[in-house]
Amino acid sequence: FFFELPMTFYVFLAATAALIGGFLYRRRRTPNPWLLDGPSALMYQGGFLPQCKVPNCSINCCLYFDKLPDLARLKALVQETIVDKYFEFRAVPERTAQGFAWTEVATNLDERFFLSEVSSEEELHRKMEGIVSQNIKGYPHKLWEFHYITNLKGGREMLLFRVEHCLGDGLHLMRMFHAMLTDIDGKPLPIQALPPPKTSNRWGPCHRRFFRPLLRALDVLCSVGKVAGMAKGSFDSVTSFSQGAGQLPVFCNRPTVVIIPPHPLDLVKKIKNATGASVNDVIFSCLSGAIQRYLHVQRDIPGPATSMKALIPVGFPPDPKSTRLANTWAFVTVPMPVTEPHPEARLRRTMQDFTAIKTSAYARVALACTNLSIKTLPISVCRDTTTNVFARHSIVFSNVPGPQTPVCLAGAVMTEIQQVFLNCISQAGVLSYNGTLYGNLVVDSNLVPDPRALGHLYIAELQALAAAVLGPTG
Repeated sequence: FFFELPMTFYVFLAATAALIGGFLYRRRRTPNPWLLDGPSALMYQGGFLPQCKVPNCSINCCLYFDKLPDLARLKALVQETIVDKYFEFRAVPERTAQGFAWTEVATNLDERFFLSEVSSEEELHRKMEGIVSQNIKGYPHKLWEFHYITNLKGGREMLLFRVEHCLGDGLHLMRMFHAMLTDIDGKPLPIQALPPPKTSNRWGPCHRRFFRPLLRALDVLCSVGKVAGMAKGSFDSVTSFSQGAGQLPVFCNRPTVVIIPPHPLDLVKKIKNATGASVNDVIFSCLSGAIQRYLHVQRDIPGPATSMKALIPVGFPPDPKSTRLANTWAFVTVPMPVTEPHPEARLRRTMQDFTAIKTSAYARVALACTNLSIKTLPISVCRDTTTNVFARHSIVFSNVPGPQTPVCLAGAVMTEIQQVFLNCISQAGVLSYNGTLYGNLVVDSNLVPDPRALGHLYIAELQALAAAVLGPTG
């Protein structure tokens, strides 16, 4: 009788035994609490194809001072607020049977601080460009470092804090960095809870409960299609910022960091209030306008059918009760309104595109798809996917809110903050601090001639937008 049972029964029996055995094995196995999340593990191993020549993914925080804080006091602060508090900063990833896990190693602060001198503001900028274009010293066995750069001529000085992206994303690291700061009276800064990405009901009121799940399911399906299209959709038009179909993005080992002239946050907020936009809408619109102006100056714009897209990282706030660092963010695609004829039109188009993202499941679905893909697919496939996503976009854009009052680090007042991130395509980053917006673009000057013009063109776009929205006296 046993041999007369159909083959499907034995297959079902074997599958059931395997599932039960796997379940019992997982129940008996003690999970490692310090496993890296999927995106962190991928970035540590390298998220791009080798042909892209991306060395590593480091976040570079440039802190400017009229006079740097005392070095001994700074080291003591780093030891107390970072190394002693965050396990990841005294550990390195190590491959285990369950995946990459943080493993504690000896940490000597003297080996993480590098001292240098400059004689001018221009030399300080060149020094910063040279540092950020190199791997963190000792990588992959060391994942963070400080560069303490003094100015012999009495000009501005810089503390350059470099952190590997695998340690955590901007929101997690900003929370950690926030604990190091004080106000000008030496008091700790108040803890500011970060809200989750805004979402709302894009479908309007729906009184019939039957339709709501269907509409949500449709939203999720549409979002899955958008996520898939990021790696398989159309390429951007060929411009200085995109090489078009068939061309892999290649990392520039000596990039140009273009500083956008600092400008008042209050002006951006006036435009925001007058138009119903967000601060992020206004900044992204001005970036798009600056690139459109640049392409016209360079006679590089193909025509009215020009297509340019930006990758926007959307972060999800960390658990306020946990000190774990992680990467809980995902990219979404946003069209750049470079074909719109004037600043107001570019802002309206930007508002429409960002509203569509905020009122859909796109960002959360992108995060879920990212985590699922990294957990289930071979690393070669993940690298190929990442490379294809970047090859279809022209720039990465991020905007991070910072403290809106003067702050001190180890007793020294910070005068400016810049977030600099190098990538295999151009990258723009804007950060607000003490009522001022500070931003930069990182570009390959071999592909983007006269890159310094971009900063001034951004300001020209902002001024034109303000005049159009607020009037000549706005």
